[in-house]
Amino acid sequence: MLTGQPFSGKTWLCLHMIRSVTTAEPLLGRVVNDGPHLVVYIPTDGGARSEDARRAQLLQTPPRRLLIADGDLSTWADVSAATELAQTWRGLGVTCAVFDNLHSLLPAAAEVNSDAHMRPIARGLQAVADTGIAVLVVHHSAKPGLHGSGGKGAMGSQLLTAWPRRMLHLDRPRRDAPLVRLRVTNNNTPSEELAFHLAAEICKPLDADEARAEHSGRLRDLERRAEQVRQTLVAASFEERGSITGLGRVVHRLGLSVSPDGGRKKAEYWKRCNLLEVDPETRALRQPASVAPG
Repeated sequence: MLTGQPFSGKTWLCLHMIRSVTTAEPLLGRVVNDGPHLVVYIPTDGGARSEDARRAQLLQTPPRRLLIADGDLSTWADVSAATELAQTWRGLGVTCAVFDNLHSLLPAAAEVNSDAHMRPIARGLQAVADTGIAVLVVHHSAKPGLHGSGGKGAMGSQLLTAWPRRMLHLDRPRRDAPLVRLRVTNNNTPSEELAFHLAAEICKPLDADEARAEHSGRLRDLERRAEQVRQTLVAASFEERGSITGLGRVVHRLGLSVSPDGGRKKAEYWKRCNLLEVDPETRALRQPASVAPG
């Protein structure tokens, strides 16, 4: 699954990946195994199909190795129908299917936050994968959180993070920024992060000087964020740091998202960071002596 905020370049990255798979040309230093391959691309937003075809042509993707299919919403909630269609694709030689995007696969009344609504779609996509076709699903990322530039996982049901074997998160600091970061997380291996240039016709890694500058910039961003958190905590009163309600106000000043029970969740987070502890007698949150006022 590939996630990212709106306008982060998810579709362009998908098309660059498709071009690499259909031509067997390396992408970002990665080679394509046993290529070239035949890919089926399902732009589930009806108004985007002609635009995606134009984009694929712009990237010079071989038309005989790319099928652009209609996304029939009823197909993917029916395991038998999804399996039958996938077997047809498999018979044509398709080895990869790209769904762009998950929101448009859902029926009108379905909610992406509902496990009950997402489970049939996940089963249908799994049925496609079970035929031996690699499946890539594009989806929006979660709301901005502690990292500041956007959530790092899929928006909605927990099924969306439990089902995929590999998660990719695309992060673009600004809509017009040429440099993006891609975080790749596998089930059983350490995650890795790539920084590269991504635009309409460009998808290339950084050179040595750019890589050093990008690494230094990330360190400065982390130091700036750490200083912001430190100053906010120093300015917070003891009462704010020692209560759920007060902690919610601190969290708000830090620019973190707070759900209805977010105060309690954030309290648990701060407790794990040893900024709060639980009184063994009253079970109330309190401030450890190590960070007492003064």
